[in-house]
Amino acid sequence: MTSPTAARPRAPVPLDCNAYIGAFPFRHVPHPDPDVLVRVLAREGIASAWVGHLPSAFHRDPTAGNAELVRALAPYAPVLRPAPVVRPDWPGWRAALAQLVAAGAPAIRAYPQLWGMAAGDERMAALAEACARAPCALLLTVRFEDLRQRHPLDVAPDLSAAHVRELARAGAGAASW
Repeated sequence: MTSPTAARPRAPVPLDCNAYIGAFPFRHVPHPDPDVLVRVLAREGIASAWVGHLPSAFHRDPTAGNAELVRALAPYAPVLRPAPVVRPDWPGWRAALAQLVAAGAPAIRAYPQLWGMAAGDERMAALAEACARAPCALLLTVRFEDLRQRHPLDVAPDLSAAHVRELARAGAGAASW
């Protein structure tokens, strides 16, 4: 006979997958530090966050930013978990992905619109497939700011629905988790 508590479904645990630490190149971000993020999550009743490193979205090689992210979040585990960047147009990206997943990253971030990758880009499709097989989530950011308030140097377009569709199709044949 099962216990009454075993029959009850568990309540969902709130998770923020849109959290970042670090500076934004086009605007001041107040308190971009993990200790402040932990306090904000507690105040809002959010159990944990998959945290990105905001500067890494704009770096050609995200390796140093990923290392900084992992170091900065280590004291705050398991509340803050790193969601580092992998660029599928950068040499060694498959090894980087494997290393990050082995280190416990629950998700990987990618910014195809910032990197000039069109919808249907084979490199992004390869990343989507690799993440699905890893398994880890692939997080995409549609935009950091509304177009009307962007800095003149911030010229990347928003992530299109076509990008998302193509990546969903790319990962459809991979193992689900």
